Amino acid sequence: MRFLTPTRLKQSYPNDGFALCGRAEVYRVKGDLSNALTSYELAIERNPFTPEPLVGKFEVLREIGNFVEAGILLEAARLRFPQDPTLASIHAELLEGRADLLPALSAYDDVIKNFPRAVRAQLGRARILRRIGRSQNALEVYSALLAAQPYLAPAQLGRAATFIELRAFASAEELLEHPHTPKSLVDWRKHFLMALLHQAQDDQRKSKTMFEFGMRKTPFVKMRRLYAAAFARLKLRQGEPSLALRAIDAEPNEISNVVRLHALAASGRVELARDAFSHIRPDDTNLELAMEIARRFQIVAQQPKHDLAWIYSSEERAMLLEAA
Repeated sequence: MRFLTPTRLKQSYPNDGFALCGRAEVYRVKGDLSNALTSYELAIERNPFTPEPLVGKFEVLREIGNFVEAGILLEAARLRFPQDPTLASIHAELLEGRADLLPALSAYDDVIKNFPRAVRAQLGRARILRRIGRSQNALEVYSALLAAQPYLAPAQLGRAATFIELRAFASAEELLEHPHTPKSLVDWRKHFLMALLHQAQDDQRKSKTMFEFGMRKTPFVKMRRLYAAAFARLKLRQGEPSLALRAIDAEPNEISNVVRLHALAASGRVELARDAFSHIRPDDTNLELAMEIARRFQIVAQQPKHDLAWIYSSEERAMLLEAA
């Protein structure tokens, strides 16, 4: 995939807010979060009367894991732009990122009440419904969005992921057509979801091939970590935890972090697993899954609450949620 370089963007459009935010996003998709943050700060300095650069800076701070500064920035931004539905939605997303699921659901409902056409809030609400086991309600949200905007990619992806969760594979497959060689981020998300669909159907050969292809070819850093986590989970299920560990590229507050813990624990690297578990944040979205892995492999002195199948199922659900 070819990108317009950040340098050319800066030279061509030194003060244009759209271009400055675009430059930041180029850095972001390449995984250069430090330069992405600097670029958004420059966009805020040169375009102080629009909320878009503030939204971008917030999202980079959240991706870095700096939730405190992200929260402070968000509150200041909401005071400056009280009628902006994106900033209102992000407040709910911050609660979701802290795993405060019911308060997040309530916050999304408040946003939708005040901004009925806030697509981002509707998508967030559907995501929370999936997290709390109300998948059918989530499908209703996606259906309503697609009735209004038939080609809305996030709703198509979320609907497909929910169908995979529900094992309605034929319905999921209808939504996941993608180019033979994915190009856009949406293409890559469809490709990844199709790989998870094949794995859920027990076609391990095809899913493995697709995971490996994504690890090699996707230009999107977060997607590459997601492919690697899915490949590692496949190797864990096949009884090869050391191969899983070699594949994983972990990042805080992502499922990759928890799959790495699983690989360390399953391969008998107890001290490394304890260290990894100690660094999982108390507000990590996947904390309960990490706790159960620690119980299962005696990283903590507690009895397991679920069987191993629950762990693998929860890992799949976390990947589906991260992808869509």
